[in-house]
Amino acid sequence: MIGGASAREFTSADGSKKMSGSITAVSLKDKTATIRRSDGNSVKFPIAALQKSDQEFITDWYKASQIGRKLAVRVAENEEKGAERKTSNAKIYSVASQFDLEVRNNASFAFEDVELRYRMFFSRDKAKGGAEDHVKDGVLKVDELMARGERSFGTEAVSLNVQKPLPASQCTGGT
Repeated sequence: MIGGASAREFTSADGSKKMSGSITAVSLKDKTATIRRSDGNSVKFPIAALQKSDQEFITDWYKASQIGRKLAVRVAENEEKGAERKTSNAKIYSVASQFDLEVRNNASFAFEDVELRYRMFFSRDKAKGGAEDHVKDGVLKVDELMARGERSFGTEAVSLNVQKPLPASQCTGGT
């Protein structure tokens, strides 16, 4: 769990001391961690003072906590026009609409096994008038994103129909 990590028991490198608490801060520069104990007091100590498994846990916690801060996402709409037909007063064409996502890792370390969840909102006209709102959820799985690296992804496409009214001069029975 990121941010409000659940309590865990941490053990000193020599196994002589144990402390239960939740990680609240990590400084890779200073190689320290801050743990909030169950009594509400915080303790800051060198990460190297812990057993190897606790050191790995702290490093993993820190990396996971940085995803929201260090990932930059640029979004661009991408519509691919399909078949077109003309009615007496409009042009109607199909569109495959999706979003292109450019994801950049601004951290100094790689991210692995990240899930990017997205939600697309769109409306479709009902056959008898009015519009119906829709939501499409999706997940993009990123196996690895190198430090300072960028990758591009596309969301799943949504098929839409677009109706454009014709000018009166082009309408059947127009002026």
